[in-house]
Amino acid sequence: MTITITPLQTEALPALQALWDQQLFPDIPARLADALQDAAHDHGRQVVVAWRNDQLAGCAGWVTLGIAHDGCAYAAPVVAIDDDVASHLIQTVMEVVRDLGAQRLRISAYVPEVAKHKALKTLGFTTLFEFFNLALPLPLESASPLPAKLHAVPFAQINWEQARALFAETFADVPNSPIPTVAAIREEWELCDWQAGRVLADRQGEYQAFSLIQANSVEAVGVRSAWRGQNLAATLYRIAAESLVRSGHSELCALVAGSNVASMRFHQKLGFQVVATPRTVYELAIAAEYTGFASSFEKSGTDAGSFGR
Repeated sequence: MTITITPLQTEALPALQALWDQQLFPDIPARLADALQDAAHDHGRQVVVAWRNDQLAGCAGWVTLGIAHDGCAYAAPVVAIDDDVASHLIQTVMEVVRDLGAQRLRISAYVPEVAKHKALKTLGFTTLFEFFNLALPLPLESASPLPAKLHAVPFAQINWEQARALFAETFADVPNSPIPTVAAIREEWELCDWQAGRVLADRQGEYQAFSLIQANSVEAVGVRSAWRGQNLAATLYRIAAESLVRSGHSELCALVAGSNVASMRFHQKLGFQVVATPRTVYELAIAAEYTGFASSFEKSGTDAGSFGR
């Protein structure tokens, strides 16, 4: 049976979401429409869809932000009806990101995504670490006052070059955290809850810490080295918790890499517990001579390289 790979068509999103929901039940996956059309995926231009005999069979998106930094690209999400479709999607992404200069490709898979696990292992991917979904019941104890030398920067006054520099420094060693462009940072941060989140600056106006909150989830917290060891991250969590309680939320969620020992200990100390099946991160070194496979990739008159950032 022929598998055809095409660019994303937005009308396919509901059926793709239904496929993913079915595969991950009873866990609730993220909304594919948001994940595949965000700034990191160039608003859907870094996404392909798989069809088998004109029947929808899966999709794959890719993120190229890390290539310039460390040669690593990411394929996410990858949704496939079986391991054959998963293999075609993954190899299509491998071709695209290799042409953009990627030396490595990382892909994650939840426990129930059996077909994806099988395809990744068959293609030679090896496991790196696991991501854990954590949750903490609310309310928490009241937040301590911010240090006198720090103040919150109103969202409308954020300097986006400084915000990107802050993210780049504080997330330099965090697994699977490619550094976004200034435009992507601004677009992604605009979606966050700025009653719960903060950007903190010192008296000289230099940014020292931040927290990003979406819905009731901690998307990121970063503290520069000069301010570590002063419970500033815990204070940011408690500020977020107080705001979320006022909004009617009963728990605070976070996603942490098991390999990030310091972060896991921090969250456990606050009282977070694992609440869902882990997600395994795989990696493959992309050989320069990799030439792909026999598949039908309908480019609709567009060069494959244009799907990358």
